[in-house]
Amino acid sequence: MMKKLSLFIGIAILIAACSTNKEISQNNQMRSKGISSLTEGDYSGAFAKFTELINEAESKGTLASLEDYEGAGKSAYALGQHDKALVYLEQAKDLGSKDENVYFPLADIYHIKDNLSKEIRYLEFYSTNYPKGAHIKLVSLRLFESYVESESWEQGLALWPLVQDNEPFIEIINEGYLKINISLKNEAECEKIAKELLKINSNNILALEWSAERFFWKAENFYQESMTDYDKKKTNSQYAKLLKALNVVTADFKKSRDLFEKLYKLEPLPKYAHFLGNIYSRLNDKEKAKYFQSKADQT
Repeated sequence: MMKKLSLFIGIAILIAACSTNKEISQNNQMRSKGISSLTEGDYSGAFAKFTELINEAESKGTLASLEDYEGAGKSAYALGQHDKALVYLEQAKDLGSKDENVYFPLADIYHIKDNLSKEIRYLEFYSTNYPKGAHIKLVSLRLFESYVESESWEQGLALWPLVQDNEPFIEIINEGYLKINISLKNEAECEKIAKELLKINSNNILALEWSAERFFWKAENFYQESMTDYDKKKTNSQYAKLLKALNVVTADFKKSRDLFEKLYKLEPLPKYAHFLGNIYSRLNDKEKAKYFQSKADQT
């Protein structure tokens, strides 16, 4: 009896092994077809094959292979099905994927979904692990922009040498670099980059604003300082110094005026009118000062 039972068990194991081998063979064939479809650009076909393998495995309470999740995620991303792509690509990541084309789409999808922290996480991962990857230039550029958006000024500054010569996006990245240096109070660098931006685009708002405000506060602060000095010591020599100072102040106020008037023509914002009202007050043009002050009060 024991011999018959052992024989029965042996046959059952053999049948199960044959069935499993057959299933593995079929899955490998399906996977191979999915990879071929993905390579050939048949993303719908690839997605169907990979998801069939995934659904079959998960219906049995197990995970599919790493290749299946990678393939499903990449084909879904190519089809613009970002929610599905996210599920499969995140699973591929959890399974330890080493494929750069898993992490680049993840960063891009989180960018589309406006999830800046997760986007930065995957951009940084890609930048660290694939410094010679196919997407590294685009990743570096987007990472730089993301650092500016998140006000991570020091990280952005460190990345600047890698992106500064990106010609197609030169105005955008120079704006980012100017924002970084404004925040870090690097005035000399701000002056340099503002001039570069205005060469690229004479109507660049950020560069015009920074330059206009710089001349305004330079003039206003020197004016206040000079008047304070004169009030403390009203001598002929001090008065002569005041007159010289006022010449410098007037020249800087006029530079600021010209820039703010250009900004006001581009976009008549109350904040520009406010500056212009103050500038014309300092230049003793009461009529224009009153006009712009009235515009500044309009909200």
